[in-house]
Amino acid sequence: MSSPRERGLAGRGKSRRGQGILAIFAHMSMVENKDSQIATQHRRQGDRRRSLSELLRIGAPIILGQLGIITVNFADNIMVGKYHTDALASASFVNNIYSVFFVLGMGFTYGLTPLISSSFAQGDQPRIGRLLRHSSLLNLWVGGALTLVLLGIYALLGLFNLPEHLLPQVRSYFILQLISFVVFMASGALKQFFDGIGRTKVPMWIILTSNALNIVGNYLLIFGKFGAPELGLFGAGLSTLISRVYMLLALLYVLHRSRDLKVPYQAFRERGWRTPYIQRLFRLGLPIGVQMGVEAGAWAFAILLITPLGVNALAVHQILVTLTMLGYLVYYGLGAATTILVSRAQSMGDYSQARQTASTALLLAEGAALVVMLGLFVLRHQVGHIFSDDPAVILMTAVAIIPMALYQPGDALQVIYGNALRGMEDVKHMTLYACAIHLVLAPTLSFIFGFLLGIEDPGLRLTAIWSSFPISLLLLGGLLYKRFYQITR
Repeated sequence: MSSPRERGLAGRGKSRRGQGILAIFAHMSMVENKDSQIATQHRRQGDRRRSLSELLRIGAPIILGQLGIITVNFADNIMVGKYHTDALASASFVNNIYSVFFVLGMGFTYGLTPLISSSFAQGDQPRIGRLLRHSSLLNLWVGGALTLVLLGIYALLGLFNLPEHLLPQVRSYFILQLISFVVFMASGALKQFFDGIGRTKVPMWIILTSNALNIVGNYLLIFGKFGAPELGLFGAGLSTLISRVYMLLALLYVLHRSRDLKVPYQAFRERGWRTPYIQRLFRLGLPIGVQMGVEAGAWAFAILLITPLGVNALAVHQILVTLTMLGYLVYYGLGAATTILVSRAQSMGDYSQARQTASTALLLAEGAALVVMLGLFVLRHQVGHIFSDDPAVILMTAVAIIPMALYQPGDALQVIYGNALRGMEDVKHMTLYACAIHLVLAPTLSFIFGFLLGIEDPGLRLTAIWSSFPISLLLLGGLLYKRFYQITR
């Protein structure tokens, strides 16, 4: 029989062994937790790399296509500006009016992209063809309604306080843009269809060849080279119309000749329409169209404030609108890819992947924004020479470019998260935010900065009007960012 001392020593021995076993288990648990954390970190890095790869694979062709469009805009404005400052001022006025309608119409086509992307991911070939057909029909109906509004504006051109000598070329250019708008609306759904199924290289190559055709046409018809008539601004509009007709026909040809798209093509050719398709596309496309339309509306309102400042201010405004596309082409391409990838993640219920895609796209877009902003600051005294030989226009451009450079980070933020919300098919809040910012805040700030601060110099007033956009775009981007993370928790 053991003594109490022996029993106490034995108990303490067992206690030490128990503590040792617990320590081993605790150490094993810590190792497992550390391994789990490392595995999670590796998985996140892998997800980030996959997101980056997919964004670049889908987004790069879209960016290159947009680069082609920007190249044409540059060529248009350079050639028109070199032809005559009056021609550039007239183009500025007409293009800024049409920008609202082009963007509004484009918004309806954007409603197609997430629907095509999710149906394609599920392998529903007939549905993507029917979606294309109904989106094309809806675009033509919307385009017809907007054309009537544009005809009303055309009838009232004399009320816009334009210099009298600009009106003849404004009217002729306006009509050409009207016809181009109808063709644009007919081709919009086709481009979004190819983007939605991930074949972004198809519209990229068609857009690039269309742009090459446009540039050559500009050179021939604006200046009357190689026996072509010298048509000035009218020649630029005619060249744009020809290139858009080519793009429509080329997209239709590829759709018809693609063997792997026979089932969607047959569904696309079905007669009549189905109301549920129209309703779904309209419910998604209308808020997107309104959101994009009111954004363009903020710049259209600015043109109304700038018109009384004179021909030089109008010309510089057009230069700034062209230059701002340098960053937007990257944001737009990444944003379009974000819509497609977020839509796929949303259809599978993978909200973590949706957030990963959006955050990766934002890093890429903000990097591009920083490069564009710094480049504009460094070269602001030189860029005016590209578009005009008028010293007054060149000097005014060097000053007015400052606020345009400053709003690049905010623009990148709102483009990426606006497109992420489209991919989630959450567009109502986005539209409300855009209406409040672009229809109330931005116009109010533009008017206050341009007319209530006692500034007399036209160039400085133009700069003040543009100074509303760094504030409005950054605020909108913050609201869209917050909404996206609210719905993907």
